Amino acid sequence: PLLAMDLAAPPTLPSPWYVVGLHGGGYQVVGASLPGLPGVLAGHNDRIAWGLATGPGDDQDLYLEWVDWERERVWTGTAWRPLRRREERITVAGEPAPSLLTVYETAHGPLIQGLLGEEAPPLALRWAARDGGQGMQALLALNRATTWSDFRRALAAWDLWPVTALYADREGRIGWQRAGRLPRRACDGRLPLPGDDPACDWQGFLAPEELPGRLAPDGGIVVALPGPQQRRERLQELLARSPSLSLREAQAVASDLYPPAASWLLPALLRLEPQGWRQERVTAWLQEWEPTMEAEDPGAAFLAVYRLELARAILADDLGEDLFTAYAASTAYHDFLAALIEDPQAAWWEDRTTPARESAEEVQRRAYEAALEWLGRRYGDLHLLWRWDALHGETLRHPLGEVEQPGTSLLNRRAELKGDATTVWASPGRDGESYQAVALAGYRQIVRLTEPPVLWAALLPGQSGHPLHSHYADLVDDWLEGSFFALTPPPPAP
Repeated sequence: PLLAMDLAAPPTLPSPWYVVGLHGGGYQVVGASLPGLPGVLAGHNDRIAWGLATGPGDDQDLYLEWVDWERERVWTGTAWRPLRRREERITVAGEPAPSLLTVYETAHGPLIQGLLGEEAPPLALRWAARDGGQGMQALLALNRATTWSDFRRALAAWDLWPVTALYADREGRIGWQRAGRLPRRACDGRLPLPGDDPACDWQGFLAPEELPGRLAPDGGIVVALPGPQQRRERLQELLARSPSLSLREAQAVASDLYPPAASWLLPALLRLEPQGWRQERVTAWLQEWEPTMEAEDPGAAFLAVYRLELARAILADDLGEDLFTAYAASTAYHDFLAALIEDPQAAWWEDRTTPARESAEEVQRRAYEAALEWLGRRYGDLHLLWRWDALHGETLRHPLGEVEQPGTSLLNRRAELKGDATTVWASPGRDGESYQAVALAGYRQIVRLTEPPVLWAALLPGQSGHPLHSHYADLVDDWLEGSFFALTPPPPAP
């Protein structure tokens, strides 16, 4: 079988992912991890391959607490209880004495409103990982696993963050298993909960056997992909074309840049009669466009801007500009738009700020013109000058390179970013505020469990964290081209 997956993180330097091999003491493991983490999050040993994809699952809640600061106590709904207080000593380089940070805790967790501003109400963070402590042991057990039973037994102790774990073994079986320390709730945790209502306290945690999972003993296809539904559908479409992929075909699938919106958003737009010279020119060009979210592609820039402007034209009057901006920063609006395009009579098309009822076509025309105006103001009316990477990102930045100063060029690296939240090549952006990428699949792997197993990997930007090291950013071009390199374990010691 073949297992392909990626690990995503914000676009930054150096890489949060580290390619590593563990050989000896019961371990024969190759894959990727976080620097300092004793174990491999995605990789293989000589019997199985695995990958831990984040989510789904909510293991945190915020509680709005009623605090009497003068007496340092909190109301629980039945009685006043004292706040727990401690002093954290933080040593700062160059300072003569440590800085002191006072931390207050309730039964729900530490009060974090100090991080949110002076006007923020007292909020306590309840986080399942604070009640855990078995995550490292679970990861090491996962790295030693040789069967599906070993794999699930290791994940039963996983308590670091919610994951969907993918599995494949040399017997041809594939599967998946959800893992994590997930609370039982009686209240809806999507908004802060009342800290003085005991009914909203967590009632323990879900048992490992309550979390979904499945083993497919006869093989097949397992898809566990975060993001919009249309992204999963695109991947399933590609896999259905060739159920048995070669390594080269798997690399091509992982690098797919086709935007699913081109199949439902553009046909509706191109049915409209263009108005004015600008729309006439762009409409004629779009009729010949081969959809892709390549970095240098003008159509990718137009598609992203038009998609957002259409969502704004439909939703901003109902949600208000601030809430719309927050909603558009998520990936949820992509699937919402896809469903709405199929229903031109839906009430969402009506603009509440106008007395007349607008048609879907009128809203699309308004969004079309808004997109062209937005792009024209920034890059000019000539569509050939538009580039997707100009919106999505052209530079990987080191935290110390965010501000231009002498030496910044040594820290940052140019990288013409491509893809978006809907492409198989994962690169979601913050569409509500800008189009800048907020996450990249910085580590990608394809494992074929032959004898011996073969792992092909792509790493962004390089293996070293030192800006002057030759391996600091030497893999950027290969990663952008969708190229992979082979990771082969050394032969066993004699």
